[in-house]
Amino acid sequence: MINNSTVNAINTSNFSDLGIHGTNTTFDDLVIKMQQLSDSIALPKYYKDDIALDFKILKKYGLGKKYVWLLRESGCLLFPLEIGANTHFIDMYMKGDKTARYFLVDTSKDDLVEITPNEVTPLINKAPINVHSYDTAISLINAIERVLSDVNVTSKTFMKADMGTTPIFWQEWVKWFEGENDIMHTLMFNSINKLNTLTNH
Repeated sequence: MINNSTVNAINTSNFSDLGIHGTNTTFDDLVIKMQQLSDSIALPKYYKDDIALDFKILKKYGLGKKYVWLLRESGCLLFPLEIGANTHFIDMYMKGDKTARYFLVDTSKDDLVEITPNEVTPLINKAPINVHSYDTAISLINAIERVLSDVNVTSKTFMKADMGTTPIFWQEWVKWFEGENDIMHTLMFNSINKLNTLTNH
């Protein structure tokens, strides 16, 4: 269990260029380090409860993944990479909030390293899978169904998708993501083309 006294008792003097480096992290270790980092740069100043939501995101997607952590005066956002999440959630802050700072959270290396907005853009726009790496129809179908099983990827504001995830619904997914989630719109379009190639051979 992590509490404020535990966080405050840990020495924060080991930060290097506002990054934290180590090995063999656990979930609780990473939560402590993220809290340390937030405290050291005094962000967020308002809506500090956002950090608790970020820790829930970290727990959902787990260790071994990479995230971009946006910290700004009025809140924060942990953005999981390569799951197909809508980049609009972070784009609006990159364009309009000069207080925002960005950190790459690489849980496989136990690193929290500050990065620039120019470095953020290619990271958040990377697709969850490379459809061209699949050589059988069933492997591609299974991969797409895994991606579409995440409601954080498929939901719109105040709306949830109600279609299936099998190939007969893929064209509907293309329409669903159009104008809303460019990564997933492109992924579904490419998946249809790739599946056609695999099944016609």
